Amino acid sequence: MLKKNSITFDGISALSQCLSNSLNLKELNVAGNLLGDSGIEVVSNSLVGKEFLTMVNVSDNKITNDGCIKLMSVL
Repeated sequence: MLKKNSITFDGISALSQCLSNSLNLKELNVAGNLLGDSGIEVVSNSLVGKEFLTMVNVSDNKITNDGCIKLMSVL
C-alpha cells in the first residue's frame, strides 16, 4: 500500500517500472498522495494489461477529468 506517503510525479515515475513488472497485481492504493494528472498518467501506463487487478484507489490526488479519463481508458 502506497497510501498517504506524499508521493509525487517523480516518486511514482521511479515506482512505475515495479508496477509494470508486477504481473499479478491485484490491488493498488495510492490515495492521499500528490500525483496529479501527470502522475496518474504514469500509473495508468503501468496498469495496462493487468488482468488480475480488482481495485485501484487514487482518491485525494488532485486529479482532474483528464486524469480520470486516462485512468479509465486502461481499466
